Amino acid sequence: MVRGTVNVNAYHRQGYGGTANLGLANVLVHNNDWHGIGNVTEIDSMIRTLGSHRKVQQLITLLLDETCLSREDPNNLLDSNRDLQILGLFSLRIVSLPQSFSYLKKLNVLMLRDCEFLEEIDDIRELLTLTVLEVSGSCLIKSIPENFFQQLTRLCSLHFSDLQIEVLPKSFYDLTKLRWFILKGCSHLTKLQSLRKCEELMVVDLSGAALLPVFPEKNLRHLPKLKTLNLSKTTIKYLPIFHETGELTHLSVSGCRNLKRLPSIQSLTNLQVLDLSWSAIKEFQDKSLHNNSNLKVLDLSGIGIPSDLLPSNISKPCEFYLRSCSKIEYINIAESPKDLEVLDISGASNLVKIEEKFFESLVNVRVLNLSETKVKDLPALAALQNLRRLLLSGCLHLEKLPSLTSSKLEEIDLSDCKALTMIEDEFFKHLHRLRRLVLSKSKITRLPDLNSLLNLEELNLSGVKSFKKVDFIEHMSKLQDLNLSETLLEQLPTLSSLKSLKHLSLRGCGHLESIPPLEALHRLETLDLSQTAVRHLPSLGNLSNLHILLLSDCSNLEDFKKNKMLDMSGAENLPCGISRLTQLEHIALPSTKKNNEAAESNKVISWQQNPGESHWFLSIVDGIEPNIGRSLMFRDGSLFLEFLQSNPSLLDANSNHFHLSIHPIEVHDGAGDLLFKKDELIFRDVYLLSRHYSRSQGRLMEIHHLNTFPKGAEAVLGNAEYVFLFDNLFLKSLSDLGARNIKMMKGCWIEGCQNMGSVIGMDDSVESSELGNALEILWISNAFSLRRVYSENLQNLKCLYLDCCPKLSRVFSSSHLLQKLEILHVKFYENLETLFKDDVEEQKLPNLRTLRLWELPALKCIGCIMPSLQLLEVGECPMLGHVLTSGLVPEKLEVLKVKNCHALDKILEGVASDYNKLPQLGEVHLQGLPKLTSIGIEAPLLRSLEVRDCSLLIHVISSTHKPENLEVLKVRFCDNLETLFAGTSEDCGLPSLDTVQLWGLPKLVSIGTTLPPLRKSIIRDCPKLTIPMS
Repeated sequence: MVRGTVNVNAYHRQGYGGTANLGLANVLVHNNDWHGIGNVTEIDSMIRTLGSHRKVQQLITLLLDETCLSREDPNNLLDSNRDLQILGLFSLRIVSLPQSFSYLKKLNVLMLRDCEFLEEIDDIRELLTLTVLEVSGSCLIKSIPENFFQQLTRLCSLHFSDLQIEVLPKSFYDLTKLRWFILKGCSHLTKLQSLRKCEELMVVDLSGAALLPVFPEKNLRHLPKLKTLNLSKTTIKYLPIFHETGELTHLSVSGCRNLKRLPSIQSLTNLQVLDLSWSAIKEFQDKSLHNNSNLKVLDLSGIGIPSDLLPSNISKPCEFYLRSCSKIEYINIAESPKDLEVLDISGASNLVKIEEKFFESLVNVRVLNLSETKVKDLPALAALQNLRRLLLSGCLHLEKLPSLTSSKLEEIDLSDCKALTMIEDEFFKHLHRLRRLVLSKSKITRLPDLNSLLNLEELNLSGVKSFKKVDFIEHMSKLQDLNLSETLLEQLPTLSSLKSLKHLSLRGCGHLESIPPLEALHRLETLDLSQTAVRHLPSLGNLSNLHILLLSDCSNLEDFKKNKMLDMSGAENLPCGISRLTQLEHIALPSTKKNNEAAESNKVISWQQNPGESHWFLSIVDGIEPNIGRSLMFRDGSLFLEFLQSNPSLLDANSNHFHLSIHPIEVHDGAGDLLFKKDELIFRDVYLLSRHYSRSQGRLMEIHHLNTFPKGAEAVLGNAEYVFLFDNLFLKSLSDLGARNIKMMKGCWIEGCQNMGSVIGMDDSVESSELGNALEILWISNAFSLRRVYSENLQNLKCLYLDCCPKLSRVFSSSHLLQKLEILHVKFYENLETLFKDDVEEQKLPNLRTLRLWELPALKCIGCIMPSLQLLEVGECPMLGHVLTSGLVPEKLEVLKVKNCHALDKILEGVASDYNKLPQLGEVHLQGLPKLTSIGIEAPLLRSLEVRDCSLLIHVISSTHKPENLEVLKVRFCDNLETLFAGTSEDCGLPSLDTVQLWGLPKLVSIGTTLPPLRKSIIRDCPKLTIPMS
């Protein structure tokens, strides 16, 4: 709520757009009914109005997240607080809004944020007092009813973000009181009509509408109060004329790749932020921005304009950005902006010169960023008396630093300045406020005097080869990050005064043989001693905050040579107090085999010197080492292979349970960084359950983000029953894992493997002919190259999940090899026309119990007989004409759900009678079927029936046999519906009926039966209905 009160006039470059902002301060203060949010407090995972111990105070404000509603029925909670004025629901796993929404007659503010499973918000249109509405992060919402805004006449602030709507309903354009209009990230939006009736608009944000080609207004004279216009990342080609828009303060067209010209903005005298970054603008109509005297932020980053076409006068901005402007060769602006505080020209890879006079009047500059430019000599910076950050990283041609007079400098970055060989001692003497100094990979021949930098918090000298001792760090008591890796360091001073140190990296210091005591470093979180010549570790047991310990390739370490660390006790026997480090998340231990080899050769061995070895880490998530429980233990690949050689029985057929994860060492500047984090365990079980895998099932192995097969992992893979493959570029088919290695594999989950073309390769060898024979579960998602699933090897398959494989045109050629298939899930396929290639009559899946088909725009028929089917769910299949074909009706069907199939006119086709009996059917959901004329089902055990947006449906059920077991009946927005139950006497009631919801049925005349006393009922917008009650 607090972040919603940002003033629209604030000139911060993100303006209102950095967060899901509602503009509450600007909107609600003008509302006569608004009395504030009252006193609020956090109680039991909710923020609510503060109550009194003497009396129960009616709630005015209620903010809820999923944690709270997991323990309480949202319907009951909202029903008991009907006087709410502010309601926020965050990250709820709801598909539709609670029924009790309709009771909130006093609601002013409604926020629905990150409710990812929410599919419709139609009920909001009944909240007549609503002033502020936000629905963001609900990416399943694809349409909004035409009359949605018809009664929301008080709406002043509207925020729709990340919805999949293509157009706004017509009723939106009559919101005459609207001030804030935010439609961020609606990437499917294709058209916007005129906003001329919305004369009160102050903010229009259409950023991220990637398919929007035109802004609806040619000029903005009908929007006289407009202050902010954000068209970033749209496909617009032209901007409106700004001649009569004097109130505009923020204009952003960042990322507009079709916008080539900026029209005149001379009339925008109040403009504060102009963001043209990463647009295709090649021409300014105005040669000078002199008239824009209030300009505070000018961002031209990433545009392809050469130096001579920049405006000669850029007015008086406080922040000026020219990042990644590759055509800028020099800066020669006629008049320097005297108020400039931030100048960022980083990444302007061809910039070679800045005019001397440019800096003469820039006394207010706080940040100067010239990183990754070709500047050789910097002009004098003596005028920059307020400079705090000097960033020159990657200036490969910079040869000399000018003298600095500013004593306020807090950060200097000279990393990768390879032409810079000398820094004078005087350069740092007066920089007492310096907090961050980065000299990594610079080629300075002598380290300057750093003794005066007593306030330094980060010092990075990695790769600097001009020193062997660093005695000066003894007095840097505020240091938090010290990086001396890849240097010629031979000796460290005492570190007892560095009590604030959190990160210490000495990686690759091949001449460093000893480490001073570290007991005083209680805040230390990362210690990297890999590839050093250290012989003995100091005691580490007191480092209670240590999270990462890297000792790989420490081939001289005596502490591990005699220690049998690779036995079944795992982490309990590690030396030097390591076993007591309860916060340890990552550990890389030295290889015993490498230690012995190094001892013989008297060399420090680095994995960089052995490129043939596997550069992967293995995490023991669960199992194998019984004493580590659910904690995480990291070992490098070679170390774990030694472990298996010492304990070969661990992975034999008698091992019932293990969970191992292989992931790469990501190499940056020679450093091996672990990609997997201990925190991922929090969501791991949830993820596995969402993939229909239980952690207790058996032997599980994961392989993550590898470009090549993890050499040496065959022993583990060959004993794994369940294999997860994430984002592995080496995988083109399961054959790439080796036929011998996956003989025992029962389940395989393949996600994001972009090069995978088929499930089973075309190899004709005897081993390959058995590949996949044991496979029972196959899950493939985001495999963009997959063209072929069919294989004779998959005869034992029981569960098949296919999600987002756009090049797949059919699932199988024939069903005769799928006799054991029980679950089939197919989702997001653009070209899939049918599940099977051959004639329909030949296709039969005798054991299929569950079939889910979702978002298949080309699917015309299912083409299969499924006598054992229990659950059928079909959605977003616009070409599908029916869901069940002629032949055997699935008499075991229990659940039927069909949604948004615009061509579907029948549920069952080619059957003998108009009404077909489904004796086990208990639940039916039909939604968004505009051509459906008849349901044609008789279901004596039906308990729940929901029908919605079926505009041609006249009767719901016309059979003489009513569903006497019906408990829930919901029918909404069926424009031509006349009767619910036709063909029977109203004396035949529905004795079990408990809940009835009838809404938006303008032609409904009769229910067709008497209603018993109901526990819940909502009947609205049914003007012709007369209700018979028993």
